[in-house]
Amino acid sequence: MKSLIVFVVILAVLFAAAPNQPTLAQSSISYGDTVQGELTSSASKISYAFEGKRGDIAVVQMIAAPSNGAIGAQLNVTDSGGAKLADSAALIIFGRLGEIVVVEVPSDGTYTINVESGSSGTTGAFDLVLLQAEFLELNSPVEGEASSTPDDQRGRYSNFYVVESRSDVELRYERLSGNYTPAMIVLGVEAGNNLFERAFLGGSLLTKGSITIEGSRDFRLVTVGSLNFGSSGRGTVQTSTFRLTLANAD
Repeated sequence: MKSLIVFVVILAVLFAAAPNQPTLAQSSISYGDTVQGELTSSASKISYAFEGKRGDIAVVQMIAAPSNGAIGAQLNVTDSGGAKLADSAALIIFGRLGEIVVVEVPSDGTYTINVESGSSGTTGAFDLVLLQAEFLELNSPVEGEASSTPDDQRGRYSNFYVVESRSDVELRYERLSGNYTPAMIVLGVEAGNNLFERAFLGGSLLTKGSITIEGSRDFRLVTVGSLNFGSSGRGTVQTSTFRLTLANAD
């Protein structure tokens, strides 16, 4: 009996001395959702599962909260086997207050978005946004809405469109209503499936214009909104509607 008591005491001491392991918080998210989360010393990784269909272009944004924000946190997307399909750690862009990655969903199934503290041990609150990009078809206009960023928030993109063409194409923009003058931004897919601004059409007097996009084997993404993802806007929210039309380049 004495040896059993000693054994139990040893186990208790070892358990108490063992370092606290970070817990894994897990939830779910769907296209069009914005969810809030927070990395802490006891939750260094938070995961969100979503259902994707083959061919979907899923865009994930992690935006650090304006107060006590998770600036420097890492964002990645994995498949059901744990393989990384996108990883913000693969590309470092100085000055950004959030991360944005894209995944071309390879097959129907469940995928996981992970927000992690990383090696720096980042903690803080964040918003996570999951959007499904819409494919642009030649000579088929689409209409959308874009809003400015209020003073107490950080910037984000609210719409995405896919341009997929091996030939040069012309992307036409027209602002239909509203006082807000967003930019039309073309983003390339970089290392780790990070998105980075490659061309834009903007200006406070812009009402319409066009950009010729060079043909490529890779798809490009287009969004209408404020430049420099992560920066704050000015004043209260302003909204405008717009039209995009994809056409063959002359």
